[in-house]
Amino acid sequence: MAVYTATMLSLTAGFVLAGLLPYCGQTGWLRSFNRAAVKDRAAYVRYLGKSVAALGIVPLLSGLAYRCAGALPAVAAFVAGLLVAMAIIVKNAS
Repeated sequence: MAVYTATMLSLTAGFVLAGLLPYCGQTGWLRSFNRAAVKDRAAYVRYLGKSVAALGIVPLLSGLAYRCAGALPAVAAFVAGLLVAMAIIVKNAS
């Protein structure tokens, strides 16, 4: 029981860290940053950072769902959360 929750919390920490780095302006580790055809690079990096950090909410909710309700709701929350997050990110990217 604790393994799934620990894994989801680790994923949350990874996504949030990976999102905060570009949001704070650390773009040296992004290989595609120099190839991106955007007009406002600062806004692009902030949006990229927010999007990645927002994906960290999904495993957090899934881990909490596992602790409260069990495996099936946790997996359903994870899949549904990823689909919703990706839909919102794609919609706002245009």
